[in-house]
Formats: sequence, structure tokens, C-alpha cells
Amino acid sequence: MRLILMMIFLYTFSNAFDNAEKLVDSKQKSDMTYKELMQIMGRSSSMIHQGILMQNRQMVKDGANAIAHHKAPNHKPWLIMETFQYQAFKDTLVEFDNRLHQIADAIIKVVDEEDWTKTQKAFSELTLTCISCHISWKSEAHPINPKQINSSNPTQHPHKHPNSDEMYKPPLKMLRDLPRRDIP
Repeated sequence: MRLILMMIFLYTFSNAFDNAEKLVDSKQKSDMTYKELMQIMGRSSSMIHQGILMQNRQMVKDGANAIAHHKAPNHKPWLIMETFQYQAFKDTLVEFDNRLHQIADAIIKVVDEEDWTKTQKAFSELTLTCISCHISWKSEAHPINPKQINSSNPTQHPHKHPNSDEMYKPPLKMLRDLPRRDIP
């Protein structure tokens, strides 16, 4: 029984690791840090909001497209976390990124209906998703060390492994814990 449980754990662990790696590798690479990517996402979100207020469909679409088709940073995103947080961050990165893309695609679809209430509801869901991730992780992030960029060796990470009193506690709110609303 222990062997089976251990195999399930290892499969789940390696699957989440593979999914995060695949996600980052699937995106077009750029010469920006994760922080700069988040700044672009913020400006794109502002563009959607402004487009809704002005009832400018193209502005909404441009902002949503920038979110749905964003490039990858020039380093592995989890390097902004402590080493012991990598796996938890990878797990949520995959889930939140997937959700952002779904919502951005939904915004692109509903804005053509010119139903601004529906578009605003979808945008509110996007904002809630962004805020949920920030609540969970933003205070944990640290600036990226240029020596870490493209480093595949986790031992090069400058942070020490925590002792048992400092062990990582799960994020406050996981996306799966948030109330779900259907997006048109």
C-alpha cells in the first residue's frame, strides 16, 4: 500500500512539474523578466477596462489578446520564489495561466456581441483571477538574480532551504477554492 501511495505521489509531483515546464516552453520567448510580464498584463487589463468604459471593442480585444497570447519571460517564472516554493508555485502557475487564457478568450468572444454588461462580467472574472494569484504569491516573490536566468541547476538558487518552522504554507486562496461563475 505504501508503495502505491508513493508511486501516486511521485506521478502527481512529476506531472505538475512537467506541466509547468511544458507551459513555459510552449510560449514564445522574450527578453523580459516575470515582473515585466506582469506589468504588461496589468496594462493589458487596464486597456480592457478602458475599452469597456469607452465601448471600444477593438481596445477590449487588443487588451484581451495581449493576455491570451503573452510571451514567456527570459527565465523560469518559479525562480522568483524560494526554492522550497517552486513546486507549489508551478502548480498554481499552470492553473492560473490556463484560467486567464480561458477568460481572455471569452472576453474576445462576448465583446463582439456588444453586450457590455456581459463583457464587464467576464472582465470582472479576469480581475478576480489576477487578484487571487497576487494575494497568494506577490508577497512571496523576490527580484530575479540575473545569474539565475536560464539556469536549470536548482542548487544555484541563492536562497537557503527552510527549517521545519519556516516550511512553506499553502497560498491563502487557491483558484480552485474561489467561487466559480459561468462566463458566457
